[in-house]
Amino acid sequence: MTWRPSQPRCGVAVYNFDARHPHELSLEVGDVVHINEECVGYGWYKGYSVRNRNKFGIFPCNYVHVKVSGSTDSCNKEEAIVAEVADMLRVWGDALKKSYVELQENVVKKLNSSMTLLVKWRRDLVLGSMRSDHLLRIKSKIAAMINTCNMELGLDVVARDENYDAVDVDSISVLDLYNIHSQPAQNDTKDPVHRFVHLYANVSSVSCQASGEDTEILFSLYDASKQEFVSERMMVRFGPDGAVQNTAADRNLSLSWLFTDLDSSILEQLPDLYIVCHVVRLGRIDLSVKKPTTSIFRRPVGCVVLPLAKLRAVKEEPCTLAQISSHMCPLADEKDLSVLHDQVIRRIVKPSERSGAVCLNVQLIYGDLRYAVDSHPGLLSKELFLVRKLGFAAHTLPGEMRNDIFITVERGDFEKGGKSSAKNIEVCISLMDVFGKPLNMMMQSASSSPTAELQTVILYHNNSPRWGEPFRVNIPLHQISNAVLVFSIRHCSSTSDSRAEKQGIFSYLRLVAKDGTTIQNGLHELCLYRYSAMSFTPPVFLTGPSTVDDFAKTSIVPPPLMLSKKEGFAVSVKVCSTKLTQDPRLLALLQWRMHQDRLVEVLEGLMNMDGRGVCLFMQDAFDALFYILDQDNKLCNQLVFNALVHFLNYLLQPEYVMFVETLNKYISVHFSGAMAYKKLLTGLRGYIDNAHRRELRPALLHTMQCFHYIFKIVIQSRQLHARASRTVSTTPAFKESVEKVILSLTSLVKDPDREAELNPIQCAALKSLGDSIDMLQVAFSETELASILSSIIDAIPSSKPNHPLLESKLSFILAVLGNSLFTSLEARRILLPTIISNVTPYLSVKSRLPSIISTIGQIVTRLESQSCSAVPEDGRLLWALLPRLVEYITERVILTPSSPLADSSLAVSVCSLLGILRLMDTDIYVELTPTLPDSNAFVANLFSIFSYLLC
Repeated sequence: MTWRPSQPRCGVAVYNFDARHPHELSLEVGDVVHINEECVGYGWYKGYSVRNRNKFGIFPCNYVHVKVSGSTDSCNKEEAIVAEVADMLRVWGDALKKSYVELQENVVKKLNSSMTLLVKWRRDLVLGSMRSDHLLRIKSKIAAMINTCNMELGLDVVARDENYDAVDVDSISVLDLYNIHSQPAQNDTKDPVHRFVHLYANVSSVSCQASGEDTEILFSLYDASKQEFVSERMMVRFGPDGAVQNTAADRNLSLSWLFTDLDSSILEQLPDLYIVCHVVRLGRIDLSVKKPTTSIFRRPVGCVVLPLAKLRAVKEEPCTLAQISSHMCPLADEKDLSVLHDQVIRRIVKPSERSGAVCLNVQLIYGDLRYAVDSHPGLLSKELFLVRKLGFAAHTLPGEMRNDIFITVERGDFEKGGKSSAKNIEVCISLMDVFGKPLNMMMQSASSSPTAELQTVILYHNNSPRWGEPFRVNIPLHQISNAVLVFSIRHCSSTSDSRAEKQGIFSYLRLVAKDGTTIQNGLHELCLYRYSAMSFTPPVFLTGPSTVDDFAKTSIVPPPLMLSKKEGFAVSVKVCSTKLTQDPRLLALLQWRMHQDRLVEVLEGLMNMDGRGVCLFMQDAFDALFYILDQDNKLCNQLVFNALVHFLNYLLQPEYVMFVETLNKYISVHFSGAMAYKKLLTGLRGYIDNAHRRELRPALLHTMQCFHYIFKIVIQSRQLHARASRTVSTTPAFKESVEKVILSLTSLVKDPDREAELNPIQCAALKSLGDSIDMLQVAFSETELASILSSIIDAIPSSKPNHPLLESKLSFILAVLGNSLFTSLEARRILLPTIISNVTPYLSVKSRLPSIISTIGQIVTRLESQSCSAVPEDGRLLWALLPRLVEYITERVILTPSSPLADSSLAVSVCSLLGILRLMDTDIYVELTPTLPDSNAFVANLFSIFSYLLC
C-alpha cells in the first residue's frame, strides 16, 4: 500500500463512516474534509475534518465527494459559514424539541421551515462549483435566516461584514459594529448590481410549421412599452417534416442562442418584454395554385408572442431555466404583418390553438460575455450564436469594435401599373459601390450567413405593403465611403416562376454622405426610379438623388431614369459603430490632419457636441486631441484644453456615468501622450490664476469639476515620458510644476469671503483635490504630501461655521482620512493634529454638530482599523475631543427620555467616545485627567453615561 502526496483538495462526506481503528477518521454526512494524501489503487484518502483539525486519519474515497474546484481556498471561504450553519441547526434543534413539548405550534412551524432551508443551502455550499455571485446570494440568505430566527428565539445576533461572514468584534471599530447591528435588514437584502445581462433561449418544441414547405421562424426581443424591437433577429429553419423537438444532443446548438448587450434595466422591463416569433413559409406564393414551381418565395404565416414576465428577476433566486410557450396567431389580413405582434400583446387579436405553438426555455445570464460563457459550461458554448442588440450596450470599453448598420425595410406605396388586381411586391436588396461593382457577403438577415442578396417577404395582392424587415450591413471601413444599397422592387406572379419585368423599379441609399458622415439614424423616404430592365447601368443610375430630401435640393434626374413621383418607398436606419460617425464636428476632429488650415474652427466646434458621441468615440477623439496638443500650436493648446474639459464634464453627468470605467481604462491602457503633462499643467494654472476674471469662471468651474481626471492624465503622461526617456517619474521640475498648481488651488480656497460667486468653484476644487490624493503620492513623498494637505486644511478659515465651504472642508478631511496616506505613521503625525485642531472648534456650534460628530466618528473609526496600527500618540491627540464629547452626550442623555441610540448623531458620538477610550492607555488617563478644569465632573459624567447605557 503506497501513499502519494496529493494536491490539497477539499470534499464533503456523503455517507457516515465509523472508524474501527485508531488511524481511521470518522465522518458524518456533510462534514467538510481536507485531503492531503491518496492511497493509489486502494481507494483511501488521508486528511482531516474541519470539525476537528487536530485529528488526522484515513477514510474511503467513495465516502467523499471531492469538490470540482479542487482547491482548499474555496473550502476556507465556505467552511466558516458551513460550520456556523451546522452549529445553528444543533441549537435550533434543541429549541425545536422544547417548543414541541411546550405546544408552541407557530414556533415549531417556523423553525421547521427555516431548518429545512438551511439544510438545503448548506448542501449547496458544500457541493461547491457555483459562481461567486451565487455564493454571495446564498450566504446572504443564510445570514438573514439566522439573524431573524435568533431574534425571535432571544439569541444573539451575529455581526457580519459585506460578505456575510461573522466579524471579529475585537478587530472592528465600535462605530462599524454599531452600523452593522443597526442596519441588519439593509445588509441582508441588498441586491447585486449587474451591469451586463444576457438572455439565453433554447427551442424546446415547435408545431407551427407550414405543411409540405420549409419554414423560417424569426425570433427577436420586443419592448412593448416603447413599441420597438430591441434586438436583431435569430432565424431557425425547419424542414417540411412537421414539428421538431430538440431531443437529440446534436440539435441543441442550432436551436440555442443568446441575446447579448442588454443592461440591468432589463430586470425592470421584464413585464413589457416579449420574444416575438415571426413565422415565414418558403414556397409558392399562392397555395391554391397547384402548378409546379421551381421558385422559392418568402410568405408570412403569422406570429407567436412569448411574454418574459415569467422570468424571476435578480431580487429572487438566481434564475434557472424557465419555460415559456404560446400559440401562433395566424395572419388573417396581410396588411397587418408589421403590427400583428402588437395586436396580440394588446389583445386585439387572439392566438389560435389550432395554429400550433412555440415553446422556449429561457434564462437570464449575468456578467460580461466571456465570464458568462465560462461560468455556464453546460448551458453556453463558445460557438453559441450571439444575437446583438439594435444599438450600443450600456458599457462600451476602449478597443471594443462595432461597425454595424441596421437597415429596416419599412413600407412602400406602388401603382397597379395597368393590372386589374394589386401586385405581389418583393424587394430584392443588394450592395454595390458607386461604380456598380457588387460588394458580396456583407449583408446579413437574422442569423443567416452573410449573403450578396436579400429578399423581403411577399404580401399577397398588396400595393401598399408594410414589411418591417430588418437586416444588418457590415462593410470594411476602406469600402464604406462608396457603398450603396440598391433596392429592386418587382412584381412576382402567383402563377409563374418569373420575377422579371419589362420595366423595373429601384431605389438606392448611400451609406456615407458627401461630407464623409455616415447616414443619419431615422426614417428615410427614398426616390423611386423606373428604368428599362435591359438598360440598367449602375454607374449612371446611381448618380441621381437618393432620398426625397436630396431631390428637393437638386431636382435633377439623369436620363434614362424616370422618377416615379406618385409612388413611395421608405427604410429606417440605425448606425451602431465605434468607427463611423454621424456628427460632422467629430468627423472633422478625427480627420484633423486634413483640416489643419481650419484647426481653430474644428476645435471650437467641439464645444457644442453632445455627450453620447464623445463617449462612443472616446479613444479616437482623445487621441486626436493629444496629437494636436503635440503640434505645439499655442493658439490651439488652449482650445484643446477647453475641448478636453468639455468632454470630461460629460462623464460627470448621471446619464453618462457608466462610461467612467471606459475613461479610466483609456487613461491607464490606451493613452500615449507622453508630452501632454506640461501643457495640461499650464492650462490648469491659466484658469486657476485668473479666477478674478468673471468671464472665465464658468470654464474654471468645469475645470475644477474634472480636475481629478485631468491630473490623472498628467500623472500617466509623466510616467510614459519617464519610461521613454529612461528617467525617474518625479523630477524636481515636475514636482515644482505640480506644487505651483497646488499652491494656486490653496490660494483659491483660502479666502471664503472673496466673492460668493466663487464658492461653487472652491467646493469643486476641494472635492477634486480629495479625489486626487492617490495621484499626488506619485509626485511627493508621504511627509511632503501630508504637509501640503495640512496646509490646505488650515487655509480654509474656521471663523464662519455656517459658511457653505465648511461642508466641503469636512468632505476633504474625510477624503484624507480614507486615503492610504493616513495609515503611514509619519504622515499621520502631521495630518492628525491638523485635522483635530480644525474639527474641535465646531463642537460648540449646535448647527454644525451632526456633521462634526460624523467626522469625528470617521476619525476614530479610521484609527481603530487594523490598517492604521494606532499608537498611544494617536490616543493622546484625541484627548482634545473627549471633554466636549462627554459634555454633549451627557446633555443629550439627560434631556432625551428615549434610548440614546435612537438618535443617529448621539449614537455616533457614543461610539466615538467608546472608540477614543479604547485607543487610550492608562498612562494617558493618569497624565491628562488632572489637567481638566473640573476632572471630578468629567469622571462623574463618564460613569453616568456608562450607567445609562447598561441600564
